Amino acid sequence: MAGKNKPGRGVDKKGRSKGNARHDRLYAELTGSAAWLSLSGNAVKVLIDLRRTFNGTNNGALAYSIDKAAKRLGIGKATVKRMLDELQEKGFIKKTSAGGFSQRMAATFALTDRPIGDAMPTNEWRQWPPKSTAQNQNITSEMEPHHTQDGTKAVTEDAPSHLRRSDGGHSGRSHHTRDGTLIVYQGGLADGPGRQQR
Repeated sequence: MAGKNKPGRGVDKKGRSKGNARHDRLYAELTGSAAWLSLSGNAVKVLIDLRRTFNGTNNGALAYSIDKAAKRLGIGKATVKRMLDELQEKGFIKKTSAGGFSQRMAATFALTDRPIGDAMPTNEWRQWPPKSTAQNQNITSEMEPHHTQDGTKAVTEDAPSHLRRSDGGHSGRSHHTRDGTLIVYQGGLADGPGRQQR
């Protein structure tokens, strides 16, 4: 059949790999996670390149040279460093030792989805984004412009102090700006005439 692997070195009669060829599994839970889907393209390249140094027993001691990685991947050293920082921030890797020019040693890393010795994987990427970040994103999205049913551009905001009630609520008032945008104070649109000001 066209395109099927031919039997030969490292491949059986059915076209499947044989022997103990090294490979790395990226599970659907990881590649479908919010953290993975938020990664930049270069961060994915660096992560896969780093994972190539894992042999099944050396997690936590994965030596990774920024200089060599930059040449191998065709990107700048500063970019590699930023991508490693991104991967740590989003919980895919941990730095276990810092490298240095004086020691001529590369920094070492651990993959969080693989065990280190007898320790279970920590999988920090499952906790990304942090709750505080997610809450801030929700607040920001509430304040982004949207449109009412009649096509009016509207923005939801916290009510100013003079419209707040002693119980922490507010009067529900709203008003239009000069460009026609409807500013709606949290709690919904104005309930009736006189509640909406221009």
